[in-house]
Amino acid sequence: MKVKDRTFEWVNDAMCAITGYEEGELVGRDSRFLYPDDEEYERVGRDIYRKGQEESRWVRKDGSMRDVLLQVSRAAGNSYIAVITDITERNKTAQALKESEKLYRNIIEKIQDVFYRFDMDGRLIMINPAGTRMLGYDSVDEMLGLPMET
Repeated sequence: MKVKDRTFEWVNDAMCAITGYEEGELVGRDSRFLYPDDEEYERVGRDIYRKGQEESRWVRKDGSMRDVLLQVSRAAGNSYIAVITDITERNKTAQALKESEKLYRNIIEKIQDVFYRFDMDGRLIMINPAGTRMLGYDSVDEMLGLPMET
């Protein structure tokens, strides 16, 4: 898409698919209506031209929210070419992974059995509190990095 002063000059089919709007509903409009609030609109406007990219949330025509990655590059005049990527599923997957890791870590820390892992060089990279107690150490951090032979 091409924007000037945050107003859409032209958009492609991908932009229409992300937003749920038709080309005629976007071209000539300021992008403000896609943001959930003025604060987010102002934040993105302040940061994107300095950084070249920014993550945000947009409100689709049907009212659903989409996480987007906005990337801009200066074009002729005061216009910018912008590439918008829908990152909603990527963010959901990352959040699910975080929750899974948290659950896994919680289970490992709570079990009474000893659980440990070494890296390919034979250095301890993970041990649970039960393992530190059994081996006579005061903390997990004290053991991390120890060689297998210790």
